[in-house]
Parts: sequence; C-alpha cells; structure tokens
Amino acid sequence: MDFGGSQGERLPLLNRITPFLDSGGLLRGMAFYYDDGTELIFGSRRVFYDVELSIPCLEPSFEIRGSAGERIIRINCKASGATWSSGPHFQVSNPCFQLCVYIRHGS
Repeated sequence: MDFGGSQGERLPLLNRITPFLDSGGLLRGMAFYYDDGTELIFGSRRVFYDVELSIPCLEPSFEIRGSAGERIIRINCKASGATWSSGPHFQVSNPCFQLCVYIRHGS
C-alpha cells in the first residue's frame, strides 16, 4: 500500500488510519486520511458472505500526527473471543480486538 506517496511526500499530511476488520480480526482493508482532506482506501469496508448478505467491517480508527514527524513503523492486530450466532443474519457477540501501533517520532 503506497499510502505515503512514491517518495514519502504524503507522510507529513497523514492524520488518521483506519483498518477494516471482520469479526474474526481478519484485515479486509485500510483507509488513510490526510490533512488536505483526501483519503486513500484499500480493500473493502464490508464482508460479503453471499450475493444477498454482507455486513460492515469494524473500523477502529487512530490518529497520527504526520505533520509533527510521527511515522508508523509497525501495526499488529489480534482478535480473540469472537463468537457467531447463526440465522438469517450473522451476528457477532463479544469480539475483543487488540490493535498495537508503533510510532517513531521525528522526520
């Protein structure tokens, strides 16, 4: 994902990152938001089970101060405790997500 630009020129504008996670913690996509109002989206914000059934992804969002020199060096995501109920619609109960973002300060 080239969210920083080909030469890193968009990194100082980065202000928020949002992963799109299904109920099992699987990464389905990501969105990157910038100070100039633009956004870059990779993947899907929905989980499609069949033609008629889809549900929105969970979107835990976090801020980053790209203009202050913060740079992401690693993101870890882990899910546990998710349970499913069956029926005409899938429902998730008790999801537990851990999202760790490692940031380096300075340019």
